Amino acid sequence: MNEQPNNIISIEKGREIKINAIENLKIEVEKNLTELGLLLTEASERYEVAQKFGSEEEISRLFDIIFHTEESIKQQEKILGEVNEKLHTLIGRSSERGSVAQERHFTELTTEQGSIYLSLPDGRTQRFKKATDELHEPQDVLVFIPPYKLIGATVVGHYPEIFKGVTNEDQFMQVLLKHVHSSGYTSRIVSNKGIELKKNQDVSNAERVFLHFISRSNPNDNFLLPVSKEPKLGYSTYDTRVYLDERGKNVRDRHLGNKIVNIKY
Repeated sequence: MNEQPNNIISIEKGREIKINAIENLKIEVEKNLTELGLLLTEASERYEVAQKFGSEEEISRLFDIIFHTEESIKQQEKILGEVNEKLHTLIGRSSERGSVAQERHFTELTTEQGSIYLSLPDGRTQRFKKATDELHEPQDVLVFIPPYKLIGATVVGHYPEIFKGVTNEDQFMQVLLKHVHSSGYTSRIVSNKGIELKKNQDVSNAERVFLHFISRSNPNDNFLLPVSKEPKLGYSTYDTRVYLDERGKNVRDRHLGNKIVNIKY
């Protein structure tokens, strides 16, 4: 009498084990893509400088790095596509190929401190800060920083001096806050090809996106942080805009927000 329910339970457990294994593989592939993206962006920036000031040997070396890294990215993206197809088959949800056509655009985000981000008709976003009952100026670009548990090992591995001693989320965010608010640093949102992304539409069209922190005094202190184009629960917000101040000078406004707790589409 109980054989059929037991068989169903056994099948479901087996299916769940397969899903977990595939999702773990997906995480590993995405980590590989993050590391390759970091390498490609750094090499592309150095290649651009080398073309102006470097030797032929340096230009050739960087070109080889870019070529082989791009090939590795293509291989990992192919694997990721296959992994998503398997998940689609097992779970019955739409595969995530990362194409712009498949992206969902949010209407409203809420962070853990109650700030609300609104999506505006012109493609910009605007933040209402609940703590001070203040509506901030619209921002040109909004991206989303993954939590430490997803990118910490990769980022600390690439920049051990900058993230020295960082082992958890709080320490990770403190380092980022320090650099966002430091007058010794500026930041840009860039593609995996090192091109600055000045609008949300630019971000949507990019393959992968990074937050580039740039030291005003020491290029060795520059670092790149992989970020998401789409909001996800547990990810932190980062928005920015460039505007003219009262003296007619370009000013860059930067804001590192809290973790997302609710998303409306």
